[in-house]
Amino acid sequence: MTCRQSARYLIAVTVVASLGTAGIIEQKANLPGPSPKTIPSTAPNPEAMTSIYRQERRQAEYVAAMRAARRVFMTNGCSDRYALIAGRAAVDNRVSPRIVAAVVFVESSCNPHAVSREGAIGLSQVNPRVWRYSDRELQDPSTNLQIGTRILAGYIRAHGLREGLHRYNGLGDPSEDYSDRVLKAAYRQ
Repeated sequence: MTCRQSARYLIAVTVVASLGTAGIIEQKANLPGPSPKTIPSTAPNPEAMTSIYRQERRQAEYVAAMRAARRVFMTNGCSDRYALIAGRAAVDNRVSPRIVAAVVFVESSCNPHAVSREGAIGLSQVNPRVWRYSDRELQDPSTNLQIGTRILAGYIRAHGLREGLHRYNGLGDPSEDYSDRVLKAAYRQ
C-alpha cells in the first residue's frame, strides 16, 4: 500500500467510525426512558360547561363594571381605589356601576371613613341605626358598598331611578337636587 492509499484508508476508517458513533449516540437519545404519567381527563358535562360559561360571563361583567366605576371616580376627582368593589357591588345587585360610583362620590366624596352628622358611615353612608348594621361592618369599604348598593337597588326597583335615589337620600329634601347631583356625577364627561 502506498502512502496515498494509506491516507485514504485512514480517512475512510475515521469517517465510518465517526458515523457509527453518531448513529449510536442518536440511537441512545431516542431510546425510551420512563414514560410520563398519564393525566386523567374527562369531557365536562353540559351542566359544568354552563357553569364555566356563567362564571366567565360574570367575570367579564365585573371587569366592565369596574372600568365604568373607575371612569366616574376619576372624572369626579376621586381615586379609583374602590372601583373594583363598587363594580362588583353594582353587578351583584344589578345596578348601573356609574350610579353606584356616583352615589359614593356624592355621599362620601369617596372617603371610606366618612361619618355624617346623622351617623351614617362609610363610602355609601349607611345609617347603622336605621339599617341595623354594626359600625364595624359599615367601616369595611367592601361590606359598606355591598349593603349600600343592596339598599339602593331595592329603592330603584320599587320606585324608579330618580325616586329611588331620593329615597336613598332619606326623603329629607323634597327637591330633586340629590338625584340631579348623582346623575350629573354619573354621566359627567
